[in-house]
Amino acid sequence: MRLNDYTTSTLVKNKQEFEYTAQMCALERFDMPDLAVQEYRLIKQEIERRELVYTSQATSSHLAEALNVVFTAIQCRSLPVLVDSLAQGVEVKEKSAEVRLNPKSGFFREILLRRQLDGKEDIVNAAIFIPGGAVPLAWLRAACPDLTVSIMHPQVYEVVRMAGDQTGRIEFVTDSTSSDLGALVTAIRVSY
Repeated sequence: MRLNDYTTSTLVKNKQEFEYTAQMCALERFDMPDLAVQEYRLIKQEIERRELVYTSQATSSHLAEALNVVFTAIQCRSLPVLVDSLAQGVEVKEKSAEVRLNPKSGFFREILLRRQLDGKEDIVNAAIFIPGGAVPLAWLRAACPDLTVSIMHPQVYEVVRMAGDQTGRIEFVTDSTSSDLGALVTAIRVSY
């Protein structure tokens, strides 16, 4: 099992499934197979390692670099190119429009690309970036002074940006409907 191929959310889900299986085995007085225990430990250690990376990378000093990663999704909509430039691991379900990435950037916990399935080209229609740590809205206000509140969704702040010759709308989804600068960004969405 190559752990870098998986997103943190998938690893957490696998860890929870191992823990549930261990509880059931304990109730039935069965021993967990040694390989399963070893795999559980590796997954647990990888999750802990990633949490340390998120703590060190999801900071205001890394915000400009993280926004450049977001701009990459505006500049290029080709799925293979985005996967190559953004991911160290990829989760794809057959016939699914969603492609989950384990990002190269430690600022993000996960990147979700939504692609169109009916075309000949593998084109991305939207991207969602999940920060690895707490990202205060105040950081984004400083980086994007033209940030505006969405009329339809008061917890969403948006800005339009050009990257190369492409334009995209970036939405910063917060955990609060108040315009408090203490609100935290929970997702960054890019649409075209």
